[in-house]
Amino acid sequence: MMITIPAYAARPGFLRRLLAFFAEVLTGSDGADATRRQKYTETVKCYGGLIERVCFGYAATAMDFDDLKQDVLMNLWTSLPGFKGDCSLKTWIYRLTLNVCVSTLRKSYRRVTTVQLSELYDLVDNDAEQRVAIREMHEAIATLNPLDKAVIMLWLEEESYDDISTITGLSRANVATRIHRAKGRLKSIMTK
Repeated sequence: MMITIPAYAARPGFLRRLLAFFAEVLTGSDGADATRRQKYTETVKCYGGLIERVCFGYAATAMDFDDLKQDVLMNLWTSLPGFKGDCSLKTWIYRLTLNVCVSTLRKSYRRVTTVQLSELYDLVDNDAEQRVAIREMHEAIATLNPLDKAVIMLWLEEESYDDISTITGLSRANVATRIHRAKGRLKSIMTK
């Protein structure tokens, strides 16, 4: 039997991190007791959709979406015990997910890639008209810089300006300005 390793698995340290992750989960070492697994499972069940939506917004292909989601879930597993409760769990998960997505995006700038958003829309369970509208909106959002993209996606998730400010580290006034400008850019792109 031959095993095919996907291209993303060739990244330095990926297999080592993946094996360590599964070894920790399966053996219960490093404090991965039943309580930790239960908290992780509950968190993923509660905020899995949020993680998927953010990853979807930053993914260029279906494979990128899977990679981002997997990276976020691995980071969530390792970081969850360190959650101090300084902010809400939802805000913390947004931050974690955005950090993973943006850092992955920065790394991908070093590589030449082809963006094929059309692959992602098969994941959305809507009628044809809605899929077209969603595709056009995501294509327009993809033209924004990473920070504006994060802000507008949080706004589309109906987060308050204060929550967006907390998640991104921007001032509330800067959030409001970025949303206003991004909406203007999106409107001009969508009406062309």
